Amino acid sequence: MKKIFALIMAIVIMFGVSELKAQKTMSNPQTFGGQLVFALPTGNLGDIVGMGVGINLQYTYYVSPKFAAYGALGYHSYMAKEYEVNGTAYGFEYTASVIPISAGAFYQVGQWGKLLPIVGGELGMHIGNYSVSSSNNPYLGADASYSDLALSFFSGVLYPINRQIAMRSDLKYTLSSNLGNLSLNVGIMYKM
Repeated sequence: MKKIFALIMAIVIMFGVSELKAQKTMSNPQTFGGQLVFALPTGNLGDIVGMGVGINLQYTYYVSPKFAAYGALGYHSYMAKEYEVNGTAYGFEYTASVIPISAGAFYQVGQWGKLLPIVGGELGMHIGNYSVSSSNNPYLGADASYSDLALSFFSGVLYPINRQIAMRSDLKYTLSSNLGNLSLNVGIMYKM
């Protein structure tokens, strides 16, 4: 994991140093926004919880007109799903929720003002909770919490509506030992 983090940092430094002069020409290199998240779970809990919905808040700083670093904080809730083996239901339902905290970077093709394809990645921490309950016996049930590292890769588009507001949509795959996911993220970014 240290090698992956070192590689990401090297890429950030490489793009940042090579285009540091461009920062002076940008009127304001910061954006703030949020995205709605629709996620299909993978990983250990992916077999026992349903689709997830959530929100991510994001602060972005453009190191250059084409390269940005950001931090994000969110909350995702995964719907209940009944536990089955070979089509036989056992009366147990699992739910899960996650607070993802991450830092990442993306590269956009083109300048602000046009449809901009983006590609990037992020490294973060998932702080989560899952619970199991029984429909047959209300006294049976358990809760557990966990935290683990998560690595995400995404590609999508930024569509500037005007000089200050852009829509952002991306498809992201997150690797995590407990609850990874494939998610569609759609939201608005405001250029401060």
